[in-house]
Amino acid sequence: MNFKDIEYFQQLVTEKNFTKVAHFFKVSQPTVTYAIKRIENELGVVLFVRDQSHHKVELTAAGKLFSHHATSLLTELAIAKKELMQLSEEKVRFGLPPIIGNYFFHEFSQALIRDQLLDYLEIIEGGSNELTKRLKMGRIDMGVVGSIQPLRDPHLISEVLMIRDFVIVVSPEHYLATRDSISFRELAQEEFLLLNEHYIHPMALKAFATQAHISPLIRHQGQDLAILKSMIRANIGIGFLTEMAIFDEDQLIKIPITDADQPRFWVSLVRSHEAPNSLIRTQLIDIIHELLSEKKEGA
Repeated sequence: MNFKDIEYFQQLVTEKNFTKVAHFFKVSQPTVTYAIKRIENELGVVLFVRDQSHHKVELTAAGKLFSHHATSLLTELAIAKKELMQLSEEKVRFGLPPIIGNYFFHEFSQALIRDQLLDYLEIIEGGSNELTKRLKMGRIDMGVVGSIQPLRDPHLISEVLMIRDFVIVVSPEHYLATRDSISFRELAQEEFLLLNEHYIHPMALKAFATQAHISPLIRHQGQDLAILKSMIRANIGIGFLTEMAIFDEDQLIKIPITDADQPRFWVSLVRSHEAPNSLIRTQLIDIIHELLSEKKEGA
C-alpha cells in the first residue's frame, strides 16, 4: 500500500465520485479505481458501496474505520515531510575559537563527515570573549568557548567540558626554557606577547598579575594565534597561553605556573536560550561529548 493510493481514497471519501477525484489529481479515472481496488485487496474488505445510478459511492463500515486511520497516516506524513524539509534547510551557527578548534577540530570534522552533518554546520571563528557575546545576542546558536571561571548567564545554557591550566610559553633559546616551573612574580620584567581582548587571555593575565602584585609589560597583542607562536619562537618575548594551545610541532617550551589559587581555562559547551532544540543540535552535542571523552581517556 502506498501513500498516493491512500490520498486517492481520502479524496474519494470527500468527493464520493471517481471522476471528480481523477480531475482533482489530474489523473485518469482508472488510476483512481485501481488504487481503491489495491487497498481493498490488501485489506481484504470492501471500502465503498457504488451507486451506479447516481454515479456516487458511499463508505462501508470498514471504509469509515479505515478513513479514520488514513487521516492519521496522512497527517503524520505531512508532519514528517515538513520536519525533513526543515532539517535539510537547517544550518547551525557554531562558534569555535582557534585554540579549542586546533585542539580537537580534526577529529570533530571527521565525525561530522561520518555522521553526514558537515553540510549543516557553519563554523564561526573568533576569540572566546567575542563568541560568548555573539551567543548572548543570539547571533550564534552554539559553540565551545573558554572562560576563566564557569559561565553563568541567564541568556546561555553552558556545560563545562574540561579545565586546563595557563602556562608561560618561551622559545627553546630563551633563558627560561630550562625552568621546570615559575612563579608569576618572577616575570615582572619580562615582555609578554599576548592575544587581544577578543580572547580571555588578557583577563587571565590581569588576574595573575593582580595576585602577584606586578604590572606585566605587554610588548604585543594580536588575534592571530599562529603569528603569536612564531613571534614567541623567534624569541621576541614570552607567551601566556592555555596549555592546550601548544603542540609538540610548535617547538615551544611550556612552563607551569606555581601560583596558588590561579585562574584556569574552563572549556564549556554553550548554547543560546533562543536556539531551538533540533536533531542536528542533539547530534552535535553527542559528538562533542564523545570526542572530548576520548581525549580525556587518552590523556
